Amino acid sequence: MSLWSSGARRRVGSGSRRSTTTLATRVRRTMQWLVAVLLLCEWRFPPPQIPLLTEQRSALSAINLKRCRSGSACSSGTRRAAAEMDSLTYLNSIPDATMLRRWPDDGAPITVWIADAPGSPVRSAKRRAIARDAFHAWTHAGVPERFAFVPDSANAMVRVVWRKQLPDRRAGQVTRQADSDGWLHSATMELSVRNMSGAAQDTATLRAVSLHEVGHLLGLEHSPDERDIMAPWVVARQLSPRDLATARALYGIDPLGTTR
Repeated sequence: MSLWSSGARRRVGSGSRRSTTTLATRVRRTMQWLVAVLLLCEWRFPPPQIPLLTEQRSALSAINLKRCRSGSACSSGTRRAAAEMDSLTYLNSIPDATMLRRWPDDGAPITVWIADAPGSPVRSAKRRAIARDAFHAWTHAGVPERFAFVPDSANAMVRVVWRKQLPDRRAGQVTRQADSDGWLHSATMELSVRNMSGAAQDTATLRAVSLHEVGHLLGLEHSPDERDIMAPWVVARQLSPRDLATARALYGIDPLGTTR
């Protein structure tokens, strides 16, 4: 009886293993079927293109490219702007009614005067150096504008001044003046030496805010992406590829043109 029982147990165990093998096979075949269906769907319905990139290409293609104040012949930025057509920018974030503003490419540098910053002589010099480096950063990144720093504000096209606290506790702001065609001719850049809590602004934030405000000074508007230095609320600490592509595209098109 004991032998029969043992055999019975062996027969039951063997059947259990066969059931387990059959279940594993069914699961594997089901997974293979699902993968095949997903691949078929991806082949029949490819993912859509990025709408923003398509809008940028059509917008920039529709704009008459030129870099001169007048219609006379000059060094054209056509190749530069054409290259930017394939780059993702945030030019189309500008409202329809907003005119693009930009400094003229007349060969002359933009003269900049930086006021003495509050604080000790060492801290004041450090703050002025941060503001000056922000201008150089945009130029070194490929923006076709040169800056010349002058000791007298009367001879400056751009004035950089310091505030203990700006309205609404903003970290910085820029006021630009342009003619009826959108060509900039003067601007004032204000930087706060205190943060929202009233403490001294730290170096990293002051540098990021300076980069942001120089971007406005050059004619850029806000980006909807916080990874860009031109986001409304500055989180980035350096210029992004989109910042550079947008600035280069801006300086390759007529400021009278709109992006839509």
